[in-house]
Amino acid sequence: MHYDRYSHLLVSISGVVFLGTPHLLEGVGNRAFGERLVGIMKLEDAAGSLSNKCLTRLKESSHMLADLAGRFNRTNLRVDILSVFEQKVTRIRQSGALRRSKTKKMIPPAALASTHSGPYTSTYVNAGSSSRQEMQSLLDNFSTKQADPRIPCFMMETLVRNKNFFGRQDILTHLDECLLPSGDLLVSSQPERIRVGLLCGMGGLGKTETAIEYAYSRRDRFDAIFLIRAEDTSKLEADLAQIAVRLGIQDPNEPDDKVINRGLALEWLCNPFKIDYEAGDAVRVPTSWLVIFDNADEPDILAPYRDITASGAVLITSRSPLAKTSFSPQTTEIDIRSFGTEEAGDFVQSITGIDGHLDEARRIGARLGGLPLALAQMAGIIRLEFLSYTEFLELYNDAEEAADVHGTVLQPLRASARGSLSTVWTIEKLSASARAVLEISSFLDPDCIQESMLTHEVAAIDHLIPEFPTKRGAFFAARKQLIGSSLIRHNKELAEYWVHRVTQDVVRAKMEPARRKHVFANAVAIVSAAWPATAVGGHDVTLWELSEKLYQHVTSLSDMYLCYLEPGDDGSDMAFATLLNRAGWYQHERGESRVQLPVLELALELCQGITTIDTRDLESDIRYALGAVANETNDAASCRLHTERFFEIRLDAAAETGAVDERLARSYNQMGIVWMMAGEYKKAEESFATSAREYEKIPGYTKDKRSLALVNLGLAYWLQGSWDRASEILELGLADREELYGYMDSHSFRCARGSGPI
Repeated sequence: MHYDRYSHLLVSISGVVFLGTPHLLEGVGNRAFGERLVGIMKLEDAAGSLSNKCLTRLKESSHMLADLAGRFNRTNLRVDILSVFEQKVTRIRQSGALRRSKTKKMIPPAALASTHSGPYTSTYVNAGSSSRQEMQSLLDNFSTKQADPRIPCFMMETLVRNKNFFGRQDILTHLDECLLPSGDLLVSSQPERIRVGLLCGMGGLGKTETAIEYAYSRRDRFDAIFLIRAEDTSKLEADLAQIAVRLGIQDPNEPDDKVINRGLALEWLCNPFKIDYEAGDAVRVPTSWLVIFDNADEPDILAPYRDITASGAVLITSRSPLAKTSFSPQTTEIDIRSFGTEEAGDFVQSITGIDGHLDEARRIGARLGGLPLALAQMAGIIRLEFLSYTEFLELYNDAEEAADVHGTVLQPLRASARGSLSTVWTIEKLSASARAVLEISSFLDPDCIQESMLTHEVAAIDHLIPEFPTKRGAFFAARKQLIGSSLIRHNKELAEYWVHRVTQDVVRAKMEPARRKHVFANAVAIVSAAWPATAVGGHDVTLWELSEKLYQHVTSLSDMYLCYLEPGDDGSDMAFATLLNRAGWYQHERGESRVQLPVLELALELCQGITTIDTRDLESDIRYALGAVANETNDAASCRLHTERFFEIRLDAAAETGAVDERLARSYNQMGIVWMMAGEYKKAEESFATSAREYEKIPGYTKDKRSLALVNLGLAYWLQGSWDRASEILELGLADREELYGYMDSHSFRCARGSGPI
C-alpha cells in the first residue's frame, strides 16, 4: 500500500479484527481454497438463494480472492490485528446452516506487521465466558514487530555547517517563534497550531544556508531533524525513504525497498515516538521532529505530504511565493532580503579578513546589492587575488573587463537590488581549467557532484573540451580556485561538492550556443562513463547504490536538454538517448514506473530523430523498457504498441544478419507478456517457449539467461489449469539458478518468482 496515496485511510485505522476469516493461506492450494470459500458461502446461504452455477463461478474465480489476501499480507499496515477463528473443524451436514457458537477460539497473542504467516502460539478463551478481563489482557499484550527508532536522529547528508555563517539572527529568532513548541510542551505535536515556516526569496539570498544553520544551532531542541531535497519528486521520495533507514525502522523483510521505507517514514512522522526507559520498562512516548524541505521551487510536489504538519515542525525553502499556500494555508512566510549596506560591509570584511577601510567594504556591499552569495564569491576573489577593496571596485566597474557580465539579466530583480545577478560572478577571472570544471558542473545535479566522476578515465572521453583538467593534480588545482572563490562548497569527507543553482544559471547563460552544446555532450559522456556496467534487462541489485547517485545527474541533464538544446547532432543524441535508457531501466528495476516514463519517452524521441547511425539495437532496448513499464502500470495498449515494434525490429535484424541475438529471445518473451495481458494464454505459452529456446542458442549461454522465460511459461501453464506442467517448468528454472548461484540466491528477484501461486 502506498502511504502517500492512502494516507487518509491508513492514519484512521487503529486496529483490525478478523472474525472467522480464512485469510491464512500457508499450505492451502487454489483448489482447496476455492472449496473452502464455496463451503462458507453455502453455510451462510441458509435460504439456498445461490445457484450451483453461481457457486461454480465463485470457485473458479477464487484465485482472485486468494491474490487479494496475499496482497494484504504484503501491505505496510502496521496496526494491531486480532484474528479469531475456530481451532477444530466443525462437521456440518451438506444441508446444514452456519452455527455461530463454539467452545474454543484461538487468538494469536501478537499482531503481525506485514505478513500473517509464521509460527503461532495459541491462547484459548472460553467463547461462552463473559469475562472481559481475559480478552483485555490479550489485547493489551499486542505489539507490532516494528523496530524502535534511533533517537536522536540528525539527517543532513552532505550539507555541512557553514563555519562562516553571518547574520540572520532575526530570521533564526522568527523561525524559533514559528517552529519550536511551547515551553511547557515536551513533544513536537501541538494540535492547536500548525508549525510550518517558509524561507522565501530569490536565488542567492542564503535560504538553504539559513535553514542549515537553524538545524545545527537548534539540534538540541528537536529529537530528530531531517533535511529533504525537494526540487523534484525523485529526490523528495528518495530522501523520505532515507528517513526510515536513518531511524532504523525499515521492514526487516524489505530493508532496501524505497516505497516501503517511504511509507514507514511518513507513518512515523504522522505518529512520532521514541522509547523511554523508566524503571527498567520500555515505554513509548511522543517525540519532536523538524523536517526541512529544501529548494521546493515547485511546491505542488509537497501536497501529498500535508498530513505530517499536525505532528511536527516543517521548514520550507523556496523561490516560489506559491509555496506559502500550496503546502499549508497556515504557513508562516519569512521573506529573506538582501543585507543592508552596513551589514553587507561587515560581511565582506568577515570573509576577506581585511581590517579597516569599512567605508570601501560597504561600497562593495552596495555595488553587489547586498546579495549574500554574490558578496561571498566576490570577497573570495578579493582574498584569492590579494586585491584591495579599491582595486576590486575599479576592476569590477571596468566595462571592458566585465562587459558581458553586466549585459545578462536572468530574472526580475527587487527594486532595491543594484545590478543583476549576472553582475555577481566574474567567471572570466577563473583559470581555463577551473572554468571548464564549473561549466561541466553547471549541467549536473548541484547538490552532490562526485569528484570521482570527474577524475576517473576522463581523458578517454572523445572530444573533451581541451581546457578540462585530465590529471588529478590539475583537477585539484582547479578545485582549489573554485573553493577559494566560493563558487563551490566542498565536502572533504565524502569527496563531493555543491554548486549553487544561481551559479549554474549564470555559467550556462555565459556560454555561446556551440560551446554549451559541446559542454553538454561532455557532461553526458562523463556520467555515462561512471554509470555501472549493466545491460538493459539485467537485475543486479549490487549496482543500485551507485546508480541512485548518478540518476540525479541524468535528471538534471534531461532538464537542461529540454531547456537549451534541440535534436540534430546524431552522435550526441545517440549517446544521450543511450544514457537515458540505462537510467530508465534502473528505475524500472526499482519499481518506480512513474519516474522513468518521461526519461524513456525522451530517449525514444531522440532515437527516432537519428538518421546517420544504425539505431535498431537502441530503439529495441527503449521499446523493451517502455513495454515493460506499460505492463507494470496495466497499460495494455502501450505495452502492445512498443512490444510489437520491438519484436518487428528484432525479426528484421535476424532475417538480415542471420546472427543469434539475445534481444530476439527477449522480444519473444515480451510478446508472451502482451498475449498474457490480452488473455491469449496459449499464444503466450508458445512465445515463452520460443524465447527459452532462443536463449539457449546464444553464444556463451548460461542457464540463468532463460530464467524469466521459464517463469512466464510456468505462469502461462498455470493460467490454463495445467498445474503439473507449470510446476515442472518452474522447478526446472529453480534448478537452473541453484546450479549457478546456490540455494535461495539473491542475485535477482527471479529466484523467488512464480512457484508460490502454484
